Amino acid sequence: MTLFEIRDQALSVDEVTQAVAHPSAGGTTLFIGTVRDENDGQPITLLEYEAYTSMAQPTIFLAALPDCAARIIWIGMAGCAASGVTARLFV
Repeated sequence: MTLFEIRDQALSVDEVTQAVAHPSAGGTTLFIGTVRDENDGQPITLLEYEAYTSMAQPTIFLAALPDCAARIIWIGMAGCAASGVTARLFV
């Protein structure tokens, strides 16, 4: 199964994990980005992500598709997901 989306609400680790879960898969790899509290000595309080969703939605799919397709074909990966959020993310 796959999941490619941009949303304006919090991402769900459980939802993404379920989207790629398969009985034949021996493991699941996730990357979860977080907001850090500083960058180059400057404090960070939040990050604000914006996107033109109708353009970003197909772009996230097209960006992930080659890697996902190769992994599904060559190593038998069961699923692939790429999700993003347009929101204010606080430290």
